[in-house]
Amino acid sequence: MKKLTYLVLPLAMMFTLSSCDWFNSSILGKPSKSEQELARLEQARKDSLDMAAANLELKEQAEESAASEVIVNVVSPLTGDRYHVIIGCFKVMENADNMMALLEENDYTPQKVYFQNDYTCVSAASSDNVNEMYQVMSKMLQADFCPLDIWIYDMTTELHR
Repeated sequence: MKKLTYLVLPLAMMFTLSSCDWFNSSILGKPSKSEQELARLEQARKDSLDMAAANLELKEQAEESAASEVIVNVVSPLTGDRYHVIIGCFKVMENADNMMALLEENDYTPQKVYFQNDYTCVSAASSDNVNEMYQVMSKMLQADFCPLDIWIYDMTTELHR
């Protein structure tokens, strides 16, 4: 019986000590619970820094694209008039240029209005007087080159860039 006790007692101690942090780190060579927690915190810190760097890169890209949009507005500034007779909106810049050339041939002073949705609208006339713009629009509808879907844009809506 004594032999059995000598055999069972170390086995029982080994099973009870196997959950012990000292036993796992010293005898088995596993990292302790505090070391595991430090490694987890370090990984979380690295992930957070990576995410912050990615956000910073996205912010810089957005600022660069915003700077290029400002350059577009500087190249073609709008008059200070409130109302514009819009004769067409174009996604392709070449089409907007063609419409501007057509308006210039017909003695209008066209302007480009750049909208936030990346469309370029061509303004045939502008003024602070909305009644004057309705008269211009009525006159334009009589012309052969004018589409039927022209409209008046109020700059106070701030849909443009």
